[in-house]
Amino acid sequence: MEILWVGLGISAVVGFVFYIMASQWARLLKSHSKAIRFLSQRIQALEEMEDSRLSQRMDDSAPSPLEKVYIFSFRLSDRFWSETIGATVDQMRYVREQGKFLGSAKIERWRSHITVTLTELLPQNQSAGWQTRTLDIYPGKEVRGAAILWELHLEPPVNSALLNRHQALELRYEDEMLVLRARQEGIALKTNGSATVTERIIFHVPLDADLLSDYRVTEEEEVQGSEKDASEELAPRLANADSWLAFYQFQDEKLGVDWQLCLRDLVRKDAWEQWKIVEPQQARRAG
Repeated sequence: MEILWVGLGISAVVGFVFYIMASQWARLLKSHSKAIRFLSQRIQALEEMEDSRLSQRMDDSAPSPLEKVYIFSFRLSDRFWSETIGATVDQMRYVREQGKFLGSAKIERWRSHITVTLTELLPQNQSAGWQTRTLDIYPGKEVRGAAILWELHLEPPVNSALLNRHQALELRYEDEMLVLRARQEGIALKTNGSATVTERIIFHVPLDADLLSDYRVTEEEEVQGSEKDASEELAPRLANADSWLAFYQFQDEKLGVDWQLCLRDLVRKDAWEQWKIVEPQQARRAG
């Protein structure tokens, strides 16, 4: 009889344990079933979403693509300084000692904004080293008006006791163009102290392939007319395969100026894919 009661006790304990385990499994299965049902509803909602809405959300969350890259540089000869703007000996000395000369300007046109990277040569009194700075231009008043990218002063602000004269060169981004201007500001101290500003456009470079067509040069002319970095020397060969890479240049011996522009148009998907494939080969061969 005692053994029977012990057996019944053990059976009751085992049954209670199985009941507890069954309850836990039931709750766990119920939780999993709820999660699966929620995921199914989310997937169904995504499948029912219109393609245009989904594409719009994906476009809004994706990084802004790079559309075009411009590499621009220009040179000023001795004739420019002596005849075009008539710089004095003191002004030329000031330019050499205090001026920052522009080596190149890289203009990246993104869908949302424009990024300009300027490489400048520091003045002689600063060990004549190179420095790089970046300027971002967003749609708005800056783009519709003018943004000063680079400025070279020909003299200090105070030039004489009778006339506070200030002369400078400015490279501006304005109206989808690069414009080099010679600016002179003066304040006549003998009169009422009113300021006068005179400006002269030296050259302007439109950042549009159609407007640049008159300045386009062939691969051979571009290679002979400019010095290239080792990593860039193979790039002109791609111009024969696709028109996404183009070179432009202009020279005016009378003014004493010349400029060069390289344009990479990355809008076309096939050209962009071709560039990504060829670029590593260029880097290996250049190294």
